[in-house]
Amino acid sequence: MWSTHGSVWALYRLHPGSGEHGRREGTVQGTYVPAAVRDEQLTRITHLVRSLTGAPRLFGLCAQIDPGEIALRMIDGIEPGDQPGDGAHPWVENVEAALDLLDGQEMHRRTLWLALPLRIEGAGGQVAASLGAVWADVAPMLGMRAAPVARREVASYREQAVRVEAALAGGVSFRPAEIVWMIQHALHRGLHEPLLTDAESSDLYGGQLRAGVLHSPSYADLGQVRLQEGGTDPALDTEGLAGGGRIGRAGRTASWRGKASSPLRRRWLQVESDAGVGYQAHLALAECPPAVSEDAADLFAQLETLDFPVDYTIDVTLVPAEKARDQVRRKKNELVDQADQYDARPTGMPASLTDAARDLGELDARLSRTGEVEVQSVTVLTVWGPSAATCDARARALASLLAGADYRACAPPACSRPCSPSACPAPHAPPWCGSSPSTRSARTGRSAEPSPPARSATPTACSSASTWTAAPPAP
Repeated sequence: MWSTHGSVWALYRLHPGSGEHGRREGTVQGTYVPAAVRDEQLTRITHLVRSLTGAPRLFGLCAQIDPGEIALRMIDGIEPGDQPGDGAHPWVENVEAALDLLDGQEMHRRTLWLALPLRIEGAGGQVAASLGAVWADVAPMLGMRAAPVARREVASYREQAVRVEAALAGGVSFRPAEIVWMIQHALHRGLHEPLLTDAESSDLYGGQLRAGVLHSPSYADLGQVRLQEGGTDPALDTEGLAGGGRIGRAGRTASWRGKASSPLRRRWLQVESDAGVGYQAHLALAECPPAVSEDAADLFAQLETLDFPVDYTIDVTLVPAEKARDQVRRKKNELVDQADQYDARPTGMPASLTDAARDLGELDARLSRTGEVEVQSVTVLTVWGPSAATCDARARALASLLAGADYRACAPPACSRPCSPSACPAPHAPPWCGSSPSTRSARTGRSAEPSPPARSATPTACSSASTWTAAPPAP
């Protein structure tokens, strides 16, 4: 997938197993698995992480389920001629009762996606990729179209994607329509979203090579989206057009002069589209416990116990062992200097330095093994709802659940919009919103930046909101 900023990504949908059976098999995170199976899965995941390079991203998205999908699964394998006599099959009553029971229920299924940045090997290829990325940023300012993608470049990136797919042990799939679904899902949270089942069997939105140049299909039918940070909700804010309040130079009334609540309290994102208005809240995982037991280590499996769906995006940075050991060595020297400074104080050296030295020693021992890499991750959790009150209540419930397990999740006031479409690879590294208080805590606050579909949408500033407008594809 070629982004508007010139970066190239390979996107895979991860399945529980390989083959057609593994792709159809549905599993729920957090369910019981035997110890042998869990060890095998841990070994496969460890091998997968070691084989990756760069800054991959893992997405855990909750796909909306229609009651009709469940009804189709219930009648799967039942032949029409199995009913006794001329009457209806007795199973029809159960199916109809299930449809009546599930009508209007909020149902989702967990799907996993892996996005990997691809780079042309060799110094010449890297220079060409850098120049292409610079031109992709400058061309829209000059009113010029992006440079076309040649057949040779497509073949080179496709070869890399095939090698990565082989390392994933076959439990992957890919369809261009599924990428479009990811973007539609990110923008239709809290609303009736397109079904993933339709995208799984669709052959639309695929690029084609014509005359040695890659051509992208049109995405104009996807419509327009308006994003507003801390958008007002009529159910919470009673400020009307004649609400009275002095209008400032910007042409709008200050929130503290009207009846609307402060923007610092409205830590959600209002997404307005043709389908309606939805509300999303994005929480960055700011701090993790120094150590957890093996049974409670799977944080994402615990999300399945909630009464509402939660999406998560994990931005991973893989540091080679040599570079990581240099960083550990530098941190050890800094700890020694701090210990010497604390020796001159009457209170002595704090216990945190001893813990940090022990953690660095363990990390150094692990990095000395062959094939080890250091994994630095930043996690963003997303909840949503049809109203701002529901969205805010779910965000608070999620933060309380994490706080009970010694995790801390924060929703920065001005980071919802950069996190909003966190269902698509970003063109470059996201910005930092904070830093880790210690070497044992998770690095915090780095949020996924918005990236429109490949050559399909262009974000434009619109005062406190932003609008995504579908644009004709570039060749």
